[in-house]
This record gives sequence, C-alpha cells and structure tokens, in this order.
Amino acid sequence: MNKHLNILYLFFIVLAIPISAQDSFDDFHNNTFTSLYSSTLACNITVDAGNDIVICDGELPVQLNGSYVGNAVSFSWSPSANLDDIFILNPMANVTGIYTLTVEAIDDANLVTNGDFEQGDVSFTTDYMTGNANVGNYLIADTPQDYYNLFSDCADHTSGTGNMMIVDGDVVPNQNIWCQTITVTPNTDYYFSVWATMVGGTNPPEIFFTIDGNTIGDTTTIPLTNCDWTEIAQLWNSQAASSVEICILNNNISPFGNDFALDDIFLGTVCEVSDEVNVSILEANAVATDATIPCVGDCITLDGTGSTSGANVSFEWTAITGGVLQNANTSIATVCDTGTYQLKIINIDAANNVTCEDSIMVTVDLGLENPRTPSFAGLDTLCEGDTTFYNITSTDINTSSYQWIVTGGTIVNGQGTTILEVNWTGNAAGTVCVFAQNNCAESDTVCLDMVIASPPSIPTVTGVANICSHPIANYSISPSPNISTYLWTVPTGAVVQSGQGTDMVTVDWGAVQGGDVCVEIGNDCGTVSDCFTVVFGNIQGTINSFDPLCEGDSNGYITITPSGGTAPYSFLWNNTFTTDSIGGLSAGVYTVTISDDDGCSAEETIILNDPSVLMLSFNPTNITCNAACDATAQANVSGGTSPYTYVWSDNLGTSDNVSNLCEGTYTVTATDAHGCTIENVITLLNPPAISATIASDTTICLGEQADIQFNFTGIGPFDVQLSDGTSQTGLMDGDIIAVSPSTTTIFSITNITDQGQPTCVANSNSTIEVTVSLPPSLPVISGNDSLCVGDMETYCM
Repeated sequence: MNKHLNILYLFFIVLAIPISAQDSFDDFHNNTFTSLYSSTLACNITVDAGNDIVICDGELPVQLNGSYVGNAVSFSWSPSANLDDIFILNPMANVTGIYTLTVEAIDDANLVTNGDFEQGDVSFTTDYMTGNANVGNYLIADTPQDYYNLFSDCADHTSGTGNMMIVDGDVVPNQNIWCQTITVTPNTDYYFSVWATMVGGTNPPEIFFTIDGNTIGDTTTIPLTNCDWTEIAQLWNSQAASSVEICILNNNISPFGNDFALDDIFLGTVCEVSDEVNVSILEANAVATDATIPCVGDCITLDGTGSTSGANVSFEWTAITGGVLQNANTSIATVCDTGTYQLKIINIDAANNVTCEDSIMVTVDLGLENPRTPSFAGLDTLCEGDTTFYNITSTDINTSSYQWIVTGGTIVNGQGTTILEVNWTGNAAGTVCVFAQNNCAESDTVCLDMVIASPPSIPTVTGVANICSHPIANYSISPSPNISTYLWTVPTGAVVQSGQGTDMVTVDWGAVQGGDVCVEIGNDCGTVSDCFTVVFGNIQGTINSFDPLCEGDSNGYITITPSGGTAPYSFLWNNTFTTDSIGGLSAGVYTVTISDDDGCSAEETIILNDPSVLMLSFNPTNITCNAACDATAQANVSGGTSPYTYVWSDNLGTSDNVSNLCEGTYTVTATDAHGCTIENVITLLNPPAISATIASDTTICLGEQADIQFNFTGIGPFDVQLSDGTSQTGLMDGDIIAVSPSTTTIFSITNITDQGQPTCVANSNSTIEVTVSLPPSLPVISGNDSLCVGDMETYCM
C-alpha cells in the first residue's frame, strides 16, 4: 500500500440538496484549480486500498478491496475508466494497473463562531434589521412563528429545539444577510456550508456566498417545501489570505414570499488521503505457429521460443493427434509426423501463491502431399472456331501447377493455371487433358473427349420460280440432321401458309407479284441463309445474235436463253420456227414469243443488220514516161468488217499497195474478216511517146521564106533545137515556123524536150531540105498588053 496525504485544489461547488460523500467528492473533483498549496494538513483518517493483486490472464475483471477508518466526506477510485463503479470500496477492475483509493475528510472544528445561533444575535454582521414581519428584517429565534405567526413552526437544524435565523428577503439587491470575519490559513482548502429552508413563502431565495466581496460558486435556489432543510455548500481555497470576510446573500429581491431560515453555518478545513493497489498479471503466454513438413519423411521443429520464459516457467509439448515428440520439455520440439500438438506454459509465483498456465494448439501439415488427380469442367461439344474455358472444379492446395494437353485445338491462355482458354480449330474431334503437379509428384491425367461441330451448310431453296398461275406454291431445302432451326421469310403481303420451322413451306402469294423466299437455318454453331427469287410471270430472255456476215448474206442467227418463269419453255418465231435458236437469217426484224410451263409468256424483238457495204477504190501514181514501169497502186477498202486481206493479179502480192507497175490492167480482190470479197480493176496507160517530125521539103527563091511544120507526139508544149542552131519553145503539134535560108539548107531536129514530161528523153531523125533557087535572068515577055474583055492572048518569053 502507498498512502498519500494530498492538499486539494481550489473548488467552488454549491449544493442545493443534502450533501452525501459521493456528491461532495464529485463536485470537489470537477471544480479543481490548477495550483496546489504547499502546506500539509493532518487528516484524522486512515485509507487502505488493499493488498497488491496478482492474477492469471483471463481472470479480469477482479475485485478491489478498499477500506478507510475515520470521518470521511467522500471517497472514490481512480482511474475511473477501468472500474465499474468508483464510488464503492470494492469495485471491479477491468484492466491491470495501479488503482488509487482517495478519501476526503473535513476537520470537525467549525471556524465559524455562533454558527448555530445558540448564542443569540451575536458574532456576525448583517445589512438586515432585527424585527418582525417586514422585508429586510431578520430574527434569531427557535421557530419562524416568533417572527410571523403565519409561518410554519419549523424546528432548527442543529438539535430541533435550538435557534435559527429567520429572514424576510430584502427588496434591495446585494444586501448581506450574514457576514463574519474569520482567520484562515493561507493556501488551505476549506469547506463552507449553511443549511436553509422555506418557512412560509412561495418565492424561494437565491442564495450565494461572497468572500471579501467576491462571489464564489453559483447561486442556489432552495426547495419550496417548508421546514425542509437543505445544505448549500462551497469548497474554497484560501490561497494567500490569512483573514477573510465570508457573507451570505440573497439574489431574490421580491417582497412577497421571499421568506426563509438559516442555521448551522460551518467553515472547516478539507483534506484527502489516498492509497494504491497494483493489479498485475502473472504472464503465461504460449506462443507457437503452425508448421509444415515439406514432404513425406521430413522432420521439422516446433518453435515455442516466443512464449513466456523465465526461471519459474516450464514447457510441456504433447501430441494430440500427431506422432512422437523429441525434446518435449523444451521450448523447441522436433516432430516428423503431421497432426495436432499442444504447447503448455506453466508460470509459478510462489510468493503470491499464484500459478498461471497457457496452452496453444499447433497444426503440422504436410506441405506437399502428392497432388490429387484433378477434375475439371467445360463444354465437350463446341463449334469449329469457338474459344472456351476449362476450369479445375476442385483445387488442391498441394498442387503447384496444372499441365494441360489439347488436341484438335490451340491453347490460348492459362497453361499451368486452373483456368484454360482453348480455341478449337479442328472440325471433327479433339481432347482436353490435365494433370496436377508439384515439386514432389505428378497426378494421374484425366481427359475430356471433344466433339467439334460446324455450322450448317448454306442451303439451296427450290420451288416454283414463276407464280404466274400458282398463287400458292411450295418451297423447300434439302433436309439435314445438322439443322436445328428453320426460319422462313417471304415478301410483305405473302403468307407462309404452313411448314414454318421445317424444311418445306407452303406460301400463299396473294396479290404479291414476286419477291424473295428466304430461309435461315441454324444450329448451335451458327446460322446460314439462302434466298430464292420468285417472279410474277417475269420471263426473261437473254439474246445472243449475229448479223449476216456480208451484205445480202443469209447466214445470221439468233439464240435466246430464257430465265424466270417455270421451265420447260416453248418458242414461236415470226418466221414460224419453234426452237430457241434460228439460223440462215438475212438482215431483218425477228420476234419470238417465249412461253413457260405455267403458261406465262414474254415477247422479244431482235433486229439483224447487214454489215456496211464493202467498197474498194484506188489511189494510183501514173507511169512517168512512155514504156517506163514505175507506177504504184494503193487499194482503199471501206465497209464490211476489218481487217482486210488483198490478192493482186499477176502475182503482184497480198499487200494493199503495189509498185513498179507498167502499162496494163490490174485486178485486186479484197476480203474482210467475215470472208466477204470485192474486186476492182485499175488500168495504167503509158504517157504518149515523145516524137517530132517536120515537113516538108520545099524550094524557095532566094529571099523567100519556107514554112516548117512540126508534128509532135507527147504531152507538150515542146521545146526543140534545130540543126541550124536555132531553138523554138512552146510548140504544139501542127505549129509552123518560117525560115529564110540564103542557100539550100537541110533542117533537122537536134533536141526535143516535152514540157509535160520533162524527165523523159526523146530523139528525132526527121529532116527537110529547103532548096533556094537563084533568080533567072530577066526575061522579055512579049505579048499584047492591051486587050478587050473576052480577048485571048498568048504571051511568050
């Protein structure tokens, strides 16, 4: 035990009800000043918090056993947070630690003189007047009725037969009811109190205290019950004061019903005594952790060194379900078998006759048991190209990884884990296998056989393609066990009359004139669809025709390929033919009527045209000189169908152009791409031969002129040179020139040039002789020179 005498802090607590030890203690401790005074008082009280308590872990709460001897005002335990009730001597403590029992006491010696008024109206001062039945008056008497006969006949508080101070509340504020100057010890706690009761009024006083004119504590209103004495108390610290005036005042200045009595005014010193008790736990903590044997046959140690240790501590290892323990009475034991083991720690405190123990269970597992054969779940029927997952359904803590083996597919992700992702690339079958493994062993392998299906093949819808005369028609696809769903759709307005969900439906077309009949088929692997186009009498003809090859030929032909409608088809041409192809046709307009098996028909018109007229012309170059072979001929073909081929007569070749042609007639035959031919003839003529002659011999007299006439062949005009050295130009056939030789001269042409063919060479041997006769001697003519008309005369030379 540790006993302490503590001087209290300064408190201001006013109590308006009868004070108990607990109430006084609460108010005292809840209003403590922060400074201690240094003097020590002797308290007439003994406090015992009890013997120190040693317990084992888990025995909390534990009961404290406190006591005290002497006159106590109050007592309490601290700290309060860990006790169930601090205001009883034997509370229950919830945690270990030091607990303090503090007891308050008040010195019985009253420092107030005549505080019970048994000495009469002495030893105090007052602002009230002694008298009867008037505000601001008081009276020291043994009954309130002595003051006013209508007041209650209350006994005094001290003995029941003594005096009291009867007070009629003043209407003036701050009037001292009772004051007394008292010698005090500096820095000392004091307990000041007064007992008060109503004596007949209905307006209770509001009592408060002052010390040296300073209010201490709060104002207290007493109960309205007459003759019910209530203590009003206040704790106060004197600090540096050695003498103080203590006064009692009433804050209620109402003139009506403010009537009360005071008695047993008390001032005494306050002290407290405390004692401590220590609650502690005798430690016995068993600490060990679960352990794992790596593999079968291994041994490990069980470690209890973290447990409580010491000279008075012992260890006991026990196998509950495990095997043999080695070093079982030490903190570290050795085991080779899995199971449950117990470590018990025993700690003995002989001085306090306390034995505490603790135990802990340790589980020893086999870390790597052989992995269990796994089981897994996943789809075993899939579609080609699907990606799916396979999951280990019951994991094994002893398995470090799962090794998967896949055929017919490709592992995408998850090798070595509990979840495998596989893409199935096969189209028939496959397997998924897995085995578990760890560092010790591998499990058996389990497998799942796979069926890898494919989506259905694209169907082909068949049925009546032309609804000309079949407003209700059937449409179907080939049945297949691989198909699970059929969904037929028809144009808006048409109705699937029956068969929806099967491989054949009956469609009522109503007023709908054709459209697509479609079916979507599916299975778990997907859907595919096909549509069948149905026309309303819409027979179409695809025409393939060829015009006659050559103008005027009868070798054209026409082929028509029907579609739409319902086969077989019939044909009627405007030339009475009934086949789908006609030939031997010349240019012209042809019509055909196509009829199907439903009686629907369509008419097509075809026009055959002759090719354009094949024409052949020439673009020649003429022979340059008579008897030369230097002409050319260019054949020009138009019309027909190119390309063209050529054949010339006289084996001149097969080109469109021939050269080195002499005078003559030439024939060319042109043939177009269709074998059509055209023939034409070109005649090439020599230009005329160049020749010149002169005529003719003549005789002239000297001095006369002789005419030379030129005769030319060729084109002309012609330039000539004569043997006499003269030249003549621009002559044409038949031109005549005059010459006048002085002697007989032979004229010949020495050079001829044909201006029309100047490059051509010509020669001439034509010559003439012009004889010049000399004049004869002058003759003498005789005869009559005078005659008559009609005369005849002969003249002689």
